Amino acid sequence: MPRIVTYNVRRCVGLDRGQSPERIARVLRACKADVIGLQEIDIMPGRAGDQVGAIARALGMTHHFFPALRFAGYH
Repeated sequence: MPRIVTYNVRRCVGLDRGQSPERIARVLRACKADVIGLQEIDIMPGRAGDQVGAIARALGMTHHFFPALRFAGYH
């Protein structure tokens, strides 16, 4: 049976207020998930960069982004 994980990443900002997609990827790697759903992930160019892409690459996974809200500049 596949392992499915959902995680609110809070724009990849930790308790230290540092932004680190790599830290999120380490947490997710430890879960050994087959499918991952992320909330509050940022892809806004010029703001946070492509966080979902960075996490997917770090995990060796593909990704699909489906925004809950649409703003100017989002795909």
